[in-house]
Formats: sequence, C-alpha cells, structure tokens
Amino acid sequence: MSSAILPPPLPTASAPLLTPYADELELIRRRNLKTEGTIRTIGRCIMVLGIIPVVLLGISLIFSLISAMKGGTQHAAEAIATASTSLVLAIIPAAFATAGDRLRQLKPTSSLLGIVLSLLLCLLVFPFGLAIGVAGLLTFSGKPAKEILSPDYARVIERTPGITNRGSRVIPVFFGILTIIYALFAMVGRSAAAM
Repeated sequence: MSSAILPPPLPTASAPLLTPYADELELIRRRNLKTEGTIRTIGRCIMVLGIIPVVLLGISLIFSLISAMKGGTQHAAEAIATASTSLVLAIIPAAFATAGDRLRQLKPTSSLLGIVLSLLLCLLVFPFGLAIGVAGLLTFSGKPAKEILSPDYARVIERTPGITNRGSRVIPVFFGILTIIYALFAMVGRSAAAM
C-alpha cells in the first residue's frame, strides 16, 4: 500500500484528531473488512491443519512410550525410533500452525507466506488443503490482500479499533467438522498401517 493512500500521521495530544482523517481511515478499513475476514479465516484453517497432526503425533508418542515401558528393552529401541520420527514430523505442522497464526493476526509481510502455504496445502493436504489452498491463492494474489498485509495497514487497524469483522457462525462449526473428519482419517490410516 503506498503512503499516498494513508492520511498524515496521527495527531498528538496538542492537535486533536480531525473528523475527516478518522472518516478516511474508517473508509479504508471498512472497504477491506471482508478480505480481512477471509485472510483471518484462512489463517485459522491453516492453524487447525497444523495443530491436529501435532496433537495426533503427541498421542502416538505417548502410546509408543507406554508400550516401550511395558515391553522392555526390545520395544525400547522401537519406541525411541517412533519418538524421534514423531518429533521430526511435528516440525512441519508446527510451522504451519505458527504461520497460520501470523496470517490470523494480519502480520505485515505475510502475503508471500500465505501464497506459499496455500500452494503447499494444495499439494500436501488433500482434500481439505486443496479447498483452503485454492481460496488462499485467490485471496493472497489479489490487491486487497497485499494492502491488508502491509505495514501501513497495520497502522490503520491500530487506529480504528472499534471496527471489527464479526465473522460467521458457520466457521466454528466448519472447524469442528473438519477436526473430527481429519482425526478419523488419521485413525483409519494408522489402523490400516498397523494391519
């Protein structure tokens, strides 16, 4: 976002806030509110898709350690291999969760991060990642997203705290269903691998 779009810096205590300045910031914020909500939602989805595998790997790690304690030295080597593999595999989803949180918070310079994560979701997490990835690519490649994820827009958000996107009630339900389905796929995949 160019500095020509934004009005001059905030007035100090000696120079009170002028109404046209506040109205201009509100107009900028309200114009981008829908895209802002979309970016936050995509960030939340990426966080969920990053957190669930970390939790499942943690549960797997706990069960392998319990079986190692019951099985003696023969299972100890297997448990150590499983634990180290789980820790290495947890790095990628943890990075997704962290990056999703940055997008959710609309951190400046997250636009490129959003495009990269959207591409990775399209390739790695089928079928949910494909839908979220395509939505992310369409959102992050647009001009409003580049404006929203700029340092100037962070100052607009800071100066207009009363304007928020209430969000949809459908999103929490979607997250719940997504979590259940994702966990079921993981459990079915693990039981099929164990056979």
